[in-house]
Amino acid sequence: MLFWNYSISVYSQDGVPNACLKLQDKFKLDVNLILFCCWYGITNGNLTKELFCCCHEFCLTWSNKTVKPLRNIRTWLKEQGCTEISDDINACMGFRDKIKAIELEAEKFQQLTLESMSKIIISKNMSPQEKTVSVANNLRMYLKQENIEITAIVINEFLYIIQASIQDVDTLTFKRILTE
Repeated sequence: MLFWNYSISVYSQDGVPNACLKLQDKFKLDVNLILFCCWYGITNGNLTKELFCCCHEFCLTWSNKTVKPLRNIRTWLKEQGCTEISDDINACMGFRDKIKAIELEAEKFQQLTLESMSKIIISKNMSPQEKTVSVANNLRMYLKQENIEITAIVINEFLYIIQASIQDVDTLTFKRILTE
């Protein structure tokens, strides 16, 4: 499964958008990198430290230079900008919608680049248990890189994503590996 298709499928599941936004807003995590850690774990297993570091570095740069500035403009327009600067709020909100579409394209480009960097040719055929272990290992690597304490809140938000990603996920194994 292509990374973009995986992301759309998972993000459409109940609870996942809120979990992703909470991880993004509260813990400053990159949703695309979270989803990449999950997708890679499901399709290919454990990320190598080298590949993860390359992907992390790309995401930091891309997000800081493109996605976050677009998100900041879009959010500002929604929260106060359109009412402060324009008599035609509908036209301003239409402009905001165009920025939102460009932001989505920037995120899609980020995901396509991550997929390209991963060089997955053929997905492995793994059991739900193997997928669970790999996803937990990949997410744990990301959390350690960001110096994020693995709390019950973090685990619970990740559970929305992993349960939408893996049929018959072993949540106890996921929690155990994440907190090792």
